[in-house]
Amino acid sequence: DTGQGVNERSLAPHDIAILVRSNRQAEEYRQAINEAGIPVVVASRQSVFQTRECQEMLLLLQAIASPGETSRVKTAMTINWFGKSGNSLHELWQDEEQFSPYLRRFFQYNQLWQEQGFLPMMSRLLIEEDVLPTLAAGKMAERCISNIHHLLELIQEEENNEGLGIGQILQWLGEMMQEGRSATD
Repeated sequence: DTGQGVNERSLAPHDIAILVRSNRQAEEYRQAINEAGIPVVVASRQSVFQTRECQEMLLLLQAIASPGETSRVKTAMTINWFGKSGNSLHELWQDEEQFSPYLRRFFQYNQLWQEQGFLPMMSRLLIEEDVLPTLAAGKMAERCISNIHHLLELIQEEENNEGLGIGQILQWLGEMMQEGRSATD
């Protein structure tokens, strides 16, 4: 104590800011700090359309749009949302009795999307597939879940405002991802 009535306290994570020149550098720092067990938040101008969650959303929606294409369903099942390792996926795909319920659910998601719209379908999928608890157990869970909710809002808004069907939503999402890539190049 300096005798001037200054309250001393321990340094906390929110007291620290690290400025970097690039997204790549920010990601390197984020990983290192996170591995040290220190909570980290990255403030970025990166569009939500440039995130891993958006790429995964597109893969998932492509599979739901074409549930008869088994390869698309298998690709969708590799995303973080399902929480499956390579070995467990391989075993699942080899066992038709275990895999067929997934195929049935993707057909049901497709039907629900056509009948009730995007958000009711996604709400059911997030619950039935235990997506949020699965993601909450992973790294950068808050950011990941926040990005998903943001994407859900944007897609829902586009569906409502423009009256888009499944194919049009997929096209729009792909275009938004492409625009984001062009803007950051």
